[in-house]
Amino acid sequence: MVIKEITCGPGHGISIGSLGKFQNEEPVEGIKISNCTITNTSNGARIKTWPGEHGGAVSEIHFEDITMNNVSSPILIDQQYCPWNKCKKNEESKVKLSNISFKNIRGTSALPQAIKFICSGSSPSILPLISKPNKNMAPHLNIVPSMFVLLLLFISASKVQSDAFDVVAKFGAKADGKTDLSKATCASVTPSTVVIPKGTYLLSKVNLEGPCKAPIEINVQGTIQAPADPSAFKDPNWVRFYSVENFKMFGGGIFDGQGSIAYEKNTCENREFRSKLPVNIRFDFVTNALIQDITSKDSKLFHINVFACKNITLERLKIEAPDESPNTDGIHMGKSEGVNIIASDIKTGDDCISIGDGTKNMVIKEITCGPGHGISIGSLGKFQNEEPVEGIKISNCTITNTSNGARIKTWPGEHGGAVSEIHFEDITMNNVSSPILIDQQYCPWNKCKKNEESKVKLSNISFKNIRGTSALPEAIKFICSGSSPCQNVELADIDIKHNGAEPATSQCLNVKPITSGKLNPIPCSGPVPKTPSATA
Repeated sequence: MVIKEITCGPGHGISIGSLGKFQNEEPVEGIKISNCTITNTSNGARIKTWPGEHGGAVSEIHFEDITMNNVSSPILIDQQYCPWNKCKKNEESKVKLSNISFKNIRGTSALPQAIKFICSGSSPSILPLISKPNKNMAPHLNIVPSMFVLLLLFISASKVQSDAFDVVAKFGAKADGKTDLSKATCASVTPSTVVIPKGTYLLSKVNLEGPCKAPIEINVQGTIQAPADPSAFKDPNWVRFYSVENFKMFGGGIFDGQGSIAYEKNTCENREFRSKLPVNIRFDFVTNALIQDITSKDSKLFHINVFACKNITLERLKIEAPDESPNTDGIHMGKSEGVNIIASDIKTGDDCISIGDGTKNMVIKEITCGPGHGISIGSLGKFQNEEPVEGIKISNCTITNTSNGARIKTWPGEHGGAVSEIHFEDITMNNVSSPILIDQQYCPWNKCKKNEESKVKLSNISFKNIRGTSALPEAIKFICSGSSPCQNVELADIDIKHNGAEPATSQCLNVKPITSGKLNPIPCSGPVPKTPSATA
């Protein structure tokens, strides 16, 4: 059924029900009520069932784009509906409600209680988000508000830039675990700020999809938890922001991926399982964004993925996962331009930051990295038609107890590509196994064409003012392609000491570094014959 463009009032509003009064009532399903105006009524958008009578089912009920003017109960689910006290008030309703939404509801309430959800104790609504009790929450019974759906409600007398909507304190909603945030959140023509207050919440999946009509800010203060069981996800998405412009997220909150079960099952052989593991936070096609003071914890896969974004800054982030957690890159990006990662602390089980194809004009600075695999360009050359990587500057970073430090890696024997204008500067290495590394024979799990040369061309790369300690003797290792040797690789003011008794060494293959300043270890000085024992 479709109900739209209705003006209602005076009266009792638009109601599903009452239901459950009589035997053998058939299900109510697939009702959409939209673009309505309800004025001076006792109720607005209502679902009502009798307690203690007969069973039934109500599902796929969607109220959208509705204006309330002086309505006594604007949003109401009442499974204790009992006119004239002619009901079994001490019993629960036997009517099951599911898959119900209230989106873009705005206006005024005649009474303080704007949202009231009184659901059955014997058949409560199951929501993807569960919050700890909060004394400021809207009254409810046997139902818990879904945090991100609450972004959609916006029941307020005004929507102006200074307003900050405390979604847990003000709103409640029902969701199906695959919530689309776009319609209401992006519908506002004035800038909006939404507050997720302190507390712990369970959220299954959410998608904010633009384009939006005005800037959006999300102030995350609480802890948001993903379902711990990996089988809850059928694709690699948990929290996703898509095609949004002029976006800001901040507040000191935590996105907790609860990844421990996934870590146990994520093995090299179990690739199908891995393909469905979700990234904690995805930014896809996001433009002009600022992400500040957010923590990503124990992601099942990558913590933050940045794809096809432009002019996005990630600042003062904390990323935490056990050092044995597989494929939990801290921040991974590709096909993006103007990305800045600043003053962030990354502790994880894979690359702290990994940079994929198509990344241009990027700044990484003031990062503390470790444990993990260091800061990496690549891996590249695995797939056809990869776009060039160029204009990357990594500076003023500290890398501690990692397997790699400043790294560029490409696959042998696969596809072409280009990497240029890559500059690592002012970096401290503490007990890093491979502090400075170019590896064009990158071959994890021996899944590559090891007897062929890499087709990715590297040029204009510099490592300057790199100092500290190496966990292994070989502090510098340049393994470049024989068919396309590295060009214009510069080393300046390098001082890396081996933690052991042996002095630090270097290895070069198919590259002639340009050197200046203090150099320890001394790098090889010319195209060294292609032999694994070539060291200097």
